[in-house]
Amino acid sequence: MAPPFAQTLPPANEPAVAGGRGWGETNRAGLRRLDAGEIRSALLGRRISYNPPGWADTGMNEEYREDGAWRGIHLGRGPDNFSGRWRIANDRLCTTPETGLYGRREEVCREIWRDARAGDLLMEHLLGVGRGLMRVTVRSS
Repeated sequence: MAPPFAQTLPPANEPAVAGGRGWGETNRAGLRRLDAGEIRSALLGRRISYNPPGWADTGMNEEYREDGAWRGIHLGRGPDNFSGRWRIANDRLCTTPETGLYGRREEVCREIWRDARAGDLLMEHLLGVGRGLMRVTVRSS
């Protein structure tokens, strides 16, 4: 059985967490899932940031480098710098931490979506997979 942070998003229009509080959008109407080439184009050489609405201590910044290096900072419980490797598998962004993230070392794979109306990217929170999609701010590294 996969650890809770390696689960996939539930089917469209179902609650993100049964009996619990979701962190983001769960209705995927108007969203389009990106394929491997689109994910690479959207994230390579860029820094993304996201924060679940109403949660002050769960912000995340992630950077994706061409050589497969991945690094970032989690802004909960004090800043936690992390690093590791990233890859794309089965049209999903997969990251494996090597340092930081409170000792977690499991690969986490997430789907990347685009809002057809606004053009925004959406993805699950690295530490909250299965809890809904976050709108992502994308910047050049």
